[in-house]
Amino acid sequence: MKVVFDLDGTLADASRRVNQFLICPKMGYPHKRTDKIDWDGFFLACDEDEPIVPTLAVLHAMHEMGHQVEIWTGRSEIARDKTEQWLLMHGVPGSVIRTMKMRAESDRTNDDKLKLSWGERCGMPELVFEDRNRVVDMWRSHGVIVHHVAPGEF
Repeated sequence: MKVVFDLDGTLADASRRVNQFLICPKMGYPHKRTDKIDWDGFFLACDEDEPIVPTLAVLHAMHEMGHQVEIWTGRSEIARDKTEQWLLMHGVPGSVIRTMKMRAESDRTNDDKLKLSWGERCGMPELVFEDRNRVVDMWRSHGVIVHHVAPGEF
């Protein structure tokens, strides 16, 4: 079975970065689409994330059972080295890390469209672990079973 795990909000607790980079510090509200967000800073601060231990345990178990486990993240390639080191530090198998899909550095495609394009190109997963509401909705609209691990509205 092909099992896909999201990264930010699913395997890694990105809440500190969300609060630092995606919440307007002066007003305490989310940035508007017209605001300039420091996406590179957001992605490059990923090495300080805390692990989400229960979801990582499921990833390990699915891999040990012989399932095809992959990580598909909206995180930018700019943070690939830091991301791979973080995953290794938390025991994610190298075979899973080597197949990880990340967005191109300049790509700002919404993650639901990005991940759907990967599914169409590389084969749809049979099971997904995801936090982002719109990505959960997209996968479900394509008949994929999704474990919605947390409400993600950012």
